[in-house]
Amino acid sequence: MKIALTLENNNGLESILSMHFGQCSYFYIADIENNEVKNWKVIINAGQHGKGCAAVNELMNQNVTHLIAGGMGRGALLKFAEAGVKVYSGAGTVKEALDAFINGRLKDVNECLSHAGCDDHHHR
Repeated sequence: MKIALTLENNNGLESILSMHFGQCSYFYIADIENNEVKNWKVIINAGQHGKGCAAVNELMNQNVTHLIAGGMGRGALLKFAEAGVKVYSGAGTVKEALDAFINGRLKDVNECLSHAGCDDHHHR
């Protein structure tokens, strides 16, 4: 699987997750096999200045299958759901978020699309 995380800064595993997908500065992208990170890279979010669709498209071009973000708007969430990308709510550092993901401790925010008023994942 290929997972992306939204970043505020570019400090590798110590990078802080951005609390909003469309406004993050970078994406950490990793290949995970057998619950281990095999390859990773950090790319600039070309859509960080109000171009959320560009950011969605960039991650689709990277063949991302999973995404961890502090939160995101409904439009981006819908686009990821339509593409089959699982979106999870996370916080802290990349290292902490990846550990939580691998150990099944993150909530899948795609489930919020099936009901109204879901605010506990910080996306609006």
